Amino acid sequence: MRAINDAARAQVTITHPDAAEFGYLFGTMLTDDAPTDRRSYHLCVFAGNQIDRSPTGGGVTARMARDFARGRIESGVTRKFYGPTPIPFEAAVIGTDTG
Repeated sequence: MRAINDAARAQVTITHPDAAEFGYLFGTMLTDDAPTDRRSYHLCVFAGNQIDRSPTGGGVTARMARDFARGRIESGVTRKFYGPTPIPFEAAVIGTDTG
Protein backbone atom coordinates (compact mmCIF):
# COMPACT_ATOMS: atom_id res chain seq x y z
CA MET A 1 0.00 0.00 0.00
CA ARG A 2 2.80 2.36 0.78
CA ALA A 3 4.00 2.03 -2.83
CA ILE A 4 0.53 2.99 -4.13
CA ASN A 5 0.39 6.04 -1.85
CA ASP A 6 3.92 7.08 -2.80
CA ALA A 7 3.13 6.75 -6.52
CA ALA A 8 -0.03 8.83 -6.11
CA ARG A 9 1.85 11.53 -4.20
CA ALA A 10 4.49 11.66 -6.96
CA GLN A 11 1.89 12.06 -9.73
CA VAL A 12 -0.90 14.17 -8.23
CA THR A 13 -0.79 17.56 -6.56
CA ILE A 14 -3.27 17.61 -3.71
CA THR A 15 -4.58 20.95 -2.48
CA HIS A 16 -7.38 22.07 -0.22
CA PRO A 17 -9.36 25.16 -1.27
CA ASP A 18 -9.48 26.70 2.20
CA ALA A 19 -6.81 25.11 4.40
CA ALA A 20 -3.37 24.31 3.00
CA GLU A 21 -2.60 21.99 5.94
CA PHE A 22 -5.28 19.59 4.66
CA GLY A 23 -3.70 19.28 1.21
CA TYR A 24 -2.16 15.83 1.57
CA LEU A 25 -2.88 12.16 0.90
CA PHE A 26 -3.73 10.37 4.14
CA GLY A 27 -4.64 6.97 2.80
CA THR A 28 -5.93 4.82 0.01
CA MET A 29 -9.32 3.18 -0.46
CA LEU A 30 -9.57 -0.02 -2.43
CA THR A 31 -13.05 -0.75 -3.70
CA ASP A 32 -14.86 -3.09 -5.98
CA ASP A 33 -17.19 -1.91 -8.71
CA ALA A 34 -20.17 -4.01 -7.68
CA PRO A 35 -23.54 -3.18 -9.20
CA THR A 36 -25.58 -0.94 -6.91
CA ASP A 37 -28.04 -3.74 -6.11
CA ARG A 38 -25.29 -6.01 -4.68
CA ARG A 39 -23.17 -5.86 -1.56
CA SER A 40 -19.96 -3.93 -2.08
CA TYR A 41 -16.56 -4.22 -0.43
CA HIS A 42 -14.31 -1.39 0.60
CA LEU A 43 -10.90 -1.41 2.26
CA CYS A 44 -9.42 1.77 3.74
CA VAL A 45 -5.67 1.79 4.34
CA PHE A 46 -4.48 4.89 6.19
CA ALA A 47 -1.69 6.50 8.21
CA GLY A 48 1.14 4.02 8.80
CA ASN A 49 -0.37 1.21 6.69
CA GLN A 50 -3.22 0.64 9.13
CA ILE A 51 -6.43 -1.00 7.88
CA ASP A 52 -9.78 0.31 9.07
CA ARG A 53 -12.16 -2.45 10.13
CA SER A 54 -15.13 -0.56 8.72
CA PRO A 55 -15.76 0.70 5.19
CA THR A 56 -15.50 4.24 6.70
CA GLY A 57 -18.11 6.97 6.58
CA GLY A 58 -16.02 9.16 4.31
CA GLY A 59 -15.41 6.35 1.84
CA VAL A 60 -19.06 5.29 1.75
CA THR A 61 -20.19 8.90 1.33
CA ALA A 62 -17.76 9.45 -1.52
CA ARG A 63 -18.84 6.28 -3.30
CA MET A 64 -22.53 7.16 -2.96
CA ALA A 65 -21.91 10.69 -4.27
CA ARG A 66 -19.90 9.31 -7.20
CA ASP A 67 -22.53 6.71 -8.10
CA PHE A 68 -25.33 9.27 -7.83
CA ALA A 69 -23.45 11.76 -10.00
CA ARG A 70 -22.86 9.06 -12.62
CA GLY A 71 -26.53 8.04 -12.61
CA ARG A 72 -25.78 4.60 -11.17
CA ILE A 73 -28.07 5.04 -8.15
CA GLU A 74 -31.22 7.01 -7.48
CA SER A 75 -32.11 9.05 -4.44
CA GLY A 76 -33.64 6.93 -1.67
CA VAL A 77 -31.99 3.64 -2.71
CA THR A 78 -30.00 2.04 0.12
CA ARG A 79 -26.66 0.30 -0.46
CA LYS A 80 -24.59 -1.83 1.88
CA PHE A 81 -20.82 -1.54 2.05
CA TYR A 82 -18.55 -3.97 3.89
CA GLY A 83 -15.01 -3.65 5.22
CA PRO A 84 -12.97 -6.56 6.60
CA THR A 85 -15.62 -7.28 9.27
CA PRO A 86 -19.12 -8.61 8.52
CA ILE A 87 -20.76 -5.42 9.85
CA PRO A 88 -22.04 -3.27 6.96
CA PHE A 89 -22.45 0.46 6.64
CA GLU A 90 -25.74 1.34 4.94
CA ALA A 91 -26.17 4.53 2.95
CA ALA A 92 -28.71 6.27 0.76
CA VAL A 93 -28.73 9.57 -1.08
CA ILE A 94 -31.51 11.64 0.48
CA GLY A 95 -31.15 14.83 -1.51
CA THR A 96 -28.78 17.19 -3.21
CA ASP A 97 -27.39 20.61 -2.39
CA THR A 98 -25.87 22.84 -5.03
CA GLY A 99 -24.96 25.66 -2.70
